[in-house]
Amino acid sequence: MVSVSAPLYSFDLRVDGKPGVYEVHVDAMTGAVGSVEHEGVGEGELGGGR
Repeated sequence: MVSVSAPLYSFDLRVDGKPGVYEVHVDAMTGAVGSVEHEGVGEGELGGGR
């Protein structure tokens, strides 16, 4: 898990043919991937069916 005090980038990625999105956190200082979580449809996904 990424420390709350560390600056980070957060990406929501969609994969063709799979429901929901993958939320990826990347440490802004080192570029290390901190966490990857799959969110199903309706679990915090912004914009609904865009």
